[in-house]
Amino acid sequence: MALSGTTNKQSFSPAAGTTSLTSSLPFFDTVLASDSGTTKKFGDIKVARETSAGVITQLTPTSGVVGADNFKIAATNGDPAQGCTVTIASSTAGDKYTVERDVAYTQEYDLQEGATIDPTALNKAFDRVVAQNQQQNDEFIRSIIFPVTDADTITYNVDTSATDRAGKILGFDSNGSVTELAQIQGSASVDTNRGLQLVNNQVGVKDDGITNSLIANDAVDTAQIANDAVEQAQIADNAVGTAQVVDSAITKAKIENVINMRVLGNTSGSTTAPQEVVVNDEDNMVSDSATALATQQSIKAYVDSLATSAITTSGTQHSITLANGLIIKFGTYSQAGNATTTVTFAAAFPNAIFCVIPQLQDSDENSSMNFKIKSKSVSNFSTAIFSQSGGGTGHFIALGN
Repeated sequence: MALSGTTNKQSFSPAAGTTSLTSSLPFFDTVLASDSGTTKKFGDIKVARETSAGVITQLTPTSGVVGADNFKIAATNGDPAQGCTVTIASSTAGDKYTVERDVAYTQEYDLQEGATIDPTALNKAFDRVVAQNQQQNDEFIRSIIFPVTDADTITYNVDTSATDRAGKILGFDSNGSVTELAQIQGSASVDTNRGLQLVNNQVGVKDDGITNSLIANDAVDTAQIANDAVEQAQIADNAVGTAQVVDSAITKAKIENVINMRVLGNTSGSTTAPQEVVVNDEDNMVSDSATALATQQSIKAYVDSLATSAITTSGTQHSITLANGLIIKFGTYSQAGNATTTVTFAAAFPNAIFCVIPQLQDSDENSSMNFKIKSKSVSNFSTAIFSQSGGGTGHFIALGN
């Protein structure tokens, strides 16, 4: 046969439920070897499946019932030069299958000196060589290839032992040569609490591996921080001072809830942090607290209670009793001339009389008189005028309880 194609594999993206794939790849060996479970080959054919999630499985060949991870082949028309039919388990939507020809790197045709040359066998031997070259080329094109313009001084080999290079990263030095990067030293399992680490052959950075010293002062602004990214656990107890808090950032909504009938203040008698101060709503101020506040309504009610005692009137006399028990009596009476006049209170003081202040109303500016209080008691008082024959109107204020 002739190998006119240049590839040694074919890819298929079958519909869901597909159970067979038709490959046109010519191949040579159709025998299921005893080590097929290890080589994953049915003769010269291998099959790989990649799911839509990117999971790759090398299917295992079988000559019996094809399971989920099995395959088997049958040469087209019994001739492997025409390709084969690959039987698989029912495929899933999004699966990709790759049928690959993998010819053993052996020479199976032995030319003997003086022996007759078998053209068919010789042609097959040449085809196997071409197939092997295609396999190698497929592996080469999936390798890292460097440009032909690289200087002869560039090196691509790593000559350290497996122990020395374990846990390190393959990279390039300042000249562009392949080397081991020294960011990770020793085993990948050391000190996984911080810094770089290897997880599933990926280089990762632990959450606590970046400290303040590694972040420029102006490197992170609000655009780089999600609204819900910073919680109390991420803020050190002494990390935020007044310099970090904008004046307008502290709103009433950001302050701890205050219990009903409390305000923030300080009644300790010395400098201290704000605390909740009780606000009492007591019309009679009965708690008599030195550290509590009072509502406007209770203050007004208390003050009004001191002055709301009704003024009682009896004739020309009036009386008012204050909340503290003080009784004020005032009024007018007719004072006889050159005589003593006794004024009886409309209601006597219950306990005592403190003083009486009398005053005589006289329109005669040139008159001379001697006006004085002669006696007082809880029920009355007496005033007298001497050296004046005419009387007048007397006014008085009396205090008692």
